[in-house]
Amino acid sequence: MKLNPLERLVREIDNRESDEIKEELYTHIIEWLDEKTCPVCADWPDEHAKHCTICDGTRKIYIDYSHLYIPE
Repeated sequence: MKLNPLERLVREIDNRESDEIKEELYTHIIEWLDEKTCPVCADWPDEHAKHCTICDGTRKIYIDYSHLYIPE
């Protein structure tokens, strides 16, 4: 099973010290990331989509909107 970079990072974080990092990462994902269908391989057959270099075969991309945040 191929994982996108965010899923891979979350799965690699396992020790107690990193629980805080996991929590922050999950918060960021929930608040700022929007999951979209990969525009490159959306119309490719499944066999070809496995080799997409944009989404690593997951058929998903994430748009990060945190740079648009304007503090009050």
